Amino acid sequence: MSGAYVMITTLPGMEKQVLEEVAEIPHVISAEGVYGDFDIIARIEVVGDESLEPVVTKIRKIDGIKLTRTVQSIDGERRSGTGTDHLGAPSD
Repeated sequence: MSGAYVMITTLPGMEKQVLEEVAEIPHVISAEGVYGDFDIIARIEVVGDESLEPVVTKIRKIDGIKLTRTVQSIDGERRSGTGTDHLGAPSD
């Protein structure tokens, strides 16, 4: 499985609209609003020999996006931690 994180900066006031549109794209497994250098971070995953490029291209075409930065994950080097289990389920 190949994966990547797409960090997204939106035009002012477009954060929620872009977040909703990104989350609807197939292969986007999570999209989250964040504070800092970016407004949204999306996690994308594809299976087998599928390419990440079409997913990233769909994200980049969304109205209201100013810029994106994509970093590809290293296959086999992703782990889920348990360090926040005591906090309970996300508050979404």
